[in-house]
Amino acid sequence: MAKLKITETVLRDAHQSLLATRMSMDDMREILPEIDKIGFYSAECWGGATFDSCIRFLNEDPWERLRILRKEMPNTKLQMLFRGQNMLGYRHYADDLVEYFVQKSIANGIDIIRIFDALNDIRNLETAIKAAKKENGHAQVAISYTLGEVFTHEYYMNYAKQTRIVSPISISPTSTLTFSTSAAGNARYDTSFSTSCRTPVSTLSWFSKIISATE
Repeated sequence: MAKLKITETVLRDAHQSLLATRMSMDDMREILPEIDKIGFYSAECWGGATFDSCIRFLNEDPWERLRILRKEMPNTKLQMLFRGQNMLGYRHYADDLVEYFVQKSIANGIDIIRIFDALNDIRNLETAIKAAKKENGHAQVAISYTLGEVFTHEYYMNYAKQTRIVSPISISPTSTLTFSTSAAGNARYDTSFSTSCRTPVSTLSWFSKIISATE
């Protein structure tokens, strides 16, 4: 049976969704050692809107935040959300800048980079994935899930198959509960799927079918 891997997202997604990413480092710091003791597979604590909010609203250095998180949670893998070619911004950036940002993220404490493109365009993931693997980081492709006539099971299964072109270590639609199994014929590729507490059970069933299609 596949091992259940749980990612804690309270330090990134929770306050980004509920509090407009306004939790300061002082708000988090006291609880970090307690989170570290629990034994989570990883903690998604950086990336997304946290970088922007640190600079624009909280008067914090986002890199110093990452270094503090790494120091206070030495036993937990740190995970970030990365917008592909957009990095943590709102437009496309040059390849060399993406590569340098990934390198510095891993050097300052990130273990897992969860990379997505809002349009599910593989081309916008390639540079970040290659950069993460070059730095011995865990490159995880996140599939952007939405509803609509064109977004069928076949659409998502085809996209999941396309991710093999860029060879991520794992794939997921979200990041709270992750179930991993080794993919046939490729020990370096974990097919992973996950669902958050807000996600309907039907989505979990949907993603399990997609994973089956990639094996």
